[in-house]
Amino acid sequence: MSLTQDISGQTALVTGGSSGLGQATALRLAEAGVHVVVLGRSQEGLDDTVAAIAAKGGTAKSIRGDLAERGTLEAAVDQVVADAGHLNVLVNNAAVMYMDQASTAARDRWEQMFQINVFALIEGSQAAIRHMREKDVDGHIVNISSLASRLPGGGLYGATKSAIERYADQLRMELENDKIRITTIVPGGFATNLGRDINEQQQAVFQEKIGAQMEGLVPDAEGRTPLFGIPDDIARAVVFAVAQPIYLNVFEMVVRPSKNIDPAAFME
Repeated sequence: MSLTQDISGQTALVTGGSSGLGQATALRLAEAGVHVVVLGRSQEGLDDTVAAIAAKGGTAKSIRGDLAERGTLEAAVDQVVADAGHLNVLVNNAAVMYMDQASTAARDRWEQMFQINVFALIEGSQAAIRHMREKDVDGHIVNISSLASRLPGGGLYGATKSAIERYADQLRMELENDKIRITTIVPGGFATNLGRDINEQQQAVFQEKIGAQMEGLVPDAEGRTPLFGIPDDIARAVVFAVAQPIYLNVFEMVVRPSKNIDPAAFME
């Protein structure tokens, strides 16, 4: 007996879809027969995602946009609905991670982080809910959080992830009588490009703190170790959640490798 239902023919919008977790999620959704639209800042990366989906027989489009700019995600949601006629799934994956000290973080950095990680997510979710209600479709909003929201040392990045988890709590209650479900995916240590925002000094501290843990860990054929997973591990969790019957709500999934990395390892 299948543990999931058929989601082929649905339409999904995945933010941060030009690389890493967003790209892996787009590929997995397309593999399940979903028409995927990927949103991101890198047109080259978006083109790579669309081409990879097409090569496997799937259908995908891209929208280039920067979530640091207010209105970007709402406009993208509107465009998807105008083009496809409906939106079933919104995956709020895009994020930036500045692991600065909360007591000294520069305003421009924490403002950008809250804009992309929190405010754009709320903007896009509200737009998606509006269209899902108008079109009377089974809808699903998936928010990608982080263990940094729950462990000491998560910094202001952890605070942004805590904020979207509390937002999801509220949405779940408000949407109980709608055909719209909310899922929060909480990843542990995964090899994505989120670390691009970590400066050289923080990278050095990180390498020093986890170096001993990495000794003797041999990656498998796909690059996993007990300390780091790969984006596809999270992508499969996303697809599992959205493929559940609408009368169920897989509200939260913590997906982590068998060994833990303390977010404090990123702090200066």
